[in-house]
Amino acid sequence: MGLRWPWLVVLPLATAVGVAAVAWTTHGVGPASAASVLGPVPVPADNPQTADKVALGKLLFFDPRLSGNNTIACATCHQQAKGMSDGRPRGLGLGGEMPRNAMTVWNVAYMHAIHSDGSRASLEEQADKSVSGPAMAQPYPALFDELRAVPEYRQRFAQVFPDGVTERNIARAIAAFERTVLTFDSPFDRYRAGDKSALTSEQKQGLDLFDSARTGCSSCHVAPLFTDNAFHNLGVPQVGPKAVDNGRSDITHNDADVGAFKTLTLRDVEQSGPYMHDGAFTTLDQVVAFYSAGGGPSPHKSPLIKPLDLTAREQQALVAFLRSLTDPTARVTAPTLP
Repeated sequence: MGLRWPWLVVLPLATAVGVAAVAWTTHGVGPASAASVLGPVPVPADNPQTADKVALGKLLFFDPRLSGNNTIACATCHQQAKGMSDGRPRGLGLGGEMPRNAMTVWNVAYMHAIHSDGSRASLEEQADKSVSGPAMAQPYPALFDELRAVPEYRQRFAQVFPDGVTERNIARAIAAFERTVLTFDSPFDRYRAGDKSALTSEQKQGLDLFDSARTGCSSCHVAPLFTDNAFHNLGVPQVGPKAVDNGRSDITHNDADVGAFKTLTLRDVEQSGPYMHDGAFTTLDQVVAFYSAGGGPSPHKSPLIKPLDLTAREQQALVAFLRSLTDPTARVTAPTLP
């Protein structure tokens, strides 16, 4: 079986070094790492990673104090056992059901724009607006009071940030932690690194299909991140509390973007259902069947979406391959909150 993907990937880095070309190295050279599989983690120059900052951000990520009624944390919607999502068709915020699915945060450090419509330019902006927005609905003055009332938080903020507890620093700490939420050592990765027994025969068949011109899967779900960081209209049926969702066009105000949503990463995808921007599909089998049928009806549907006419066995093989992208070693453990 020939692998035809270009395993040399170019990742834009929001750092002073600009752009780095990263070659996929093999596990035989050493232990797998995010850098060897995915490339260097992009880190903005104005928010460098430090161990103390990451530790503070992890506490904040798991702390329900960040919500208006102290019941919802970032981790409520992003749980490891559920693929760093929440297992619901659509997220549940402080005011009730949200209009869209809670996207996974695995490898979110590598995403060029955050949210299914790309409305957040950085992890810092995403963290900031999640706290004060509908999801958590926590006014920042009240949050400052709550955090400053905790001696450990006062100490940790002072250690990391000279100006202590501020809106900007809360967002910067959470973003720093999220840049450590990485998954990169799946059976597929071990297979790619040379262990030809890491995939079953059915998964290898699914990989061939995934990589083929016939399906075009890999043209949008580009390895090793399994996303093109772009937005496409698939004709996904609109379900949930929002009758119409224009997706990316609400941000760009471009008619060509109507109904377009971000290509999600497929890493650990078997754990992160329901699927699509509105949780329209419960299982991977339903997702693959949807693609096989050529997506759904939409006047703005991407020309990349076309009927694939896959047999039932071929659809099963594709689903089997998608399950090979689950990293059994990936862990995000809850800390003890102060």
